[in-house]
Amino acid sequence: MSRHRLRWRLLAWAPLGLLHTLAWAAPAPDMPWSRWMLDGHERPAEVLERWSASAPDLSTDSPAARRWWRQRGLVAAGGAVPQATEEALRRLRAWRGADRALATADAALIEAVQAERLGRMAAIEPPAGLAEAAYAQACAPLEAPDCDPWIWWRLMRLRAAYAEARGLGVEARGWQERAAELAQRQGEPGLQAWALSSLAVLLQGLGEPEAARARMAQAERLSQRDTPPELRLRVRLNQARLEDRRGEPAAALHTLEDSWRQAESLPLPRLQAVLLANLSDLRLRAGRAREALAAVDRALPLVRAHGDGRFEPLLMFNGGLARLALGQSRLGRADLAAALQLWEQAGAQGPLREALRQGGDALHAAGDHREALDWMHRERALAESLDAANRESALRALRQRHGREAERQELDRLADENRLAEARLSSQQWQRRVQWLLGGSLLAMAVLLGLLMLRTRAGNRLLRRRSVRLARLGGRDPLTGLSNRRRFLESLAPQLAGPQGFQGALMLVDVDHFKQVNDRHGHATGDAVLRTVAQRLSGGLRGQDLVCRWGGEEFLIAAPGMGPDAAEAAAQRLLQLVGDEPVAEGLTVTLSIGVLVLPLPGDATPSDWDTALARADLALYAAKDAGRDAWVRVLSVQADSAADRECLASEFEQARVRGLVALRWGRRPQAEGLSG
Repeated sequence: MSRHRLRWRLLAWAPLGLLHTLAWAAPAPDMPWSRWMLDGHERPAEVLERWSASAPDLSTDSPAARRWWRQRGLVAAGGAVPQATEEALRRLRAWRGADRALATADAALIEAVQAERLGRMAAIEPPAGLAEAAYAQACAPLEAPDCDPWIWWRLMRLRAAYAEARGLGVEARGWQERAAELAQRQGEPGLQAWALSSLAVLLQGLGEPEAARARMAQAERLSQRDTPPELRLRVRLNQARLEDRRGEPAAALHTLEDSWRQAESLPLPRLQAVLLANLSDLRLRAGRAREALAAVDRALPLVRAHGDGRFEPLLMFNGGLARLALGQSRLGRADLAAALQLWEQAGAQGPLREALRQGGDALHAAGDHREALDWMHRERALAESLDAANRESALRALRQRHGREAERQELDRLADENRLAEARLSSQQWQRRVQWLLGGSLLAMAVLLGLLMLRTRAGNRLLRRRSVRLARLGGRDPLTGLSNRRRFLESLAPQLAGPQGFQGALMLVDVDHFKQVNDRHGHATGDAVLRTVAQRLSGGLRGQDLVCRWGGEEFLIAAPGMGPDAAEAAAQRLLQLVGDEPVAEGLTVTLSIGVLVLPLPGDATPSDWDTALARADLALYAAKDAGRDAWVRVLSVQADSAADRECLASEFEQARVRGLVALRWGRRPQAEGLSG
């Protein structure tokens, strides 16, 4: 990551991250939740007044009264209205109703939001964890009366802000992904776009540029759907963050200055402060130190007036760098030291690391080599600590993602190895006993040799059986019994090695909304669903067709020699085999299928295996984007130039509009929507 990206780390827990407003029960049903959230962010006093007009009976400790106090406290905590915040906290902490545990959780959530606004990042986690545990117990299932989905949205964003402030990008990525999925389920495209654009920045920082580009493109499309201007500007802020992380500071500065021109005429002082804080950094790096210092001087009063403790150290730091560049050495050093102290007190290790790196370079350029060296040593020690924490976070995420399946397979392998080791040990023990008895009689030796031969034969048979089983397990998915990737590709190897490559149909199959099955019904039910789907897929194909579990809830089918009409009929049949009957007791799932028949007309790209899979994946994406429970076949591709191929890979919808790819749809007859 570039040494000059301090302000982008801070943006992840910026006012944008303060979902402190009317998240649980909007007083006007005709207004979207995101509109109330943004109003409360910029105009908390006005929203509190409107909220007070809709108060229920507050004389009793009823669930409705508790939710009202929770809402009021969240608005006040995020909007720097301390008297209203303390009133809500005092009322919830003294709750005597039957839902007292939830009132305690509500108070903890308000405390976490208040800590975030004040920039005290280390103080977020304890109350946020307490609130999450209490809500999780009450919200099973998610539709329970005391569970509002936006509680989870708020908690996920809090956790993402806390993780990124500590420099834990892998952990922050997981929370942003969950926030985006929940916003999609609740029909809030603006909030989904916001979370996706934040996720794109994290993916770029984690070394996944293509995934980052795709998420940002999706966020930009969503932000155009009847979205408040504030949310569109926030997506643009993340676009600038992404451009800067890609090494395009000039493009990032252009994006931010364009956003500033749009925001300057709007009554959005807190959003304006965010823009000015980030503009000060980019202008400073562009050699415009006086303009950077002017932006800092304009933003600091706004930040302090609204109690945004997260931005004060950033602005002081940028001001210190600008003053150093302008020759104001004493004032510049004082500002830098004060900013570092504020970040250390807040526990914001991510911004602190970037500040040490950037400040050390500035001090070195100003001629203070000793202090610059001290800053470098501090940055290196902190970087080692954060890198270790990120590695541990990545391992935890990997274990959670693949833990269950890998653990079962590893246990089987270890058990087989243990039995083989026992057989070898037993054989060795017998050999030692024979050697010890060689001095005995010839008759005893003959008897023992006979026993050894019998034992050795039994051990060899056991070794052969275990070897066969290990080979079988190595090529089979332990959950579904289907071929795994390795066995699947080995089976296709003769066709892939031919002069024409693979010819026939490829179908990439995904179980729709499978995560919801695990979340609502448990992983045991999820495993049963995958086994049933695998059986129905196998039963709906020809004898020569190959099917494997490609990963998670995805399956890949190769049908050699199958033509377009037969492939569409097979996809239609698979949709009905899975979707028409429950796959578990009272549970029905649907499929999305991407179909590709090779050779593909008009495709100038060489028909290698990776390209074919990419085309099938694009078709699967189109089936999901069209509403799921459907199949989509790629009819032809006209991507002759490198630019066309790039558009096809990253901007699939635009490629389809431009005629670079032609598709055909079909869906299960019981489902409404697409027609073939």
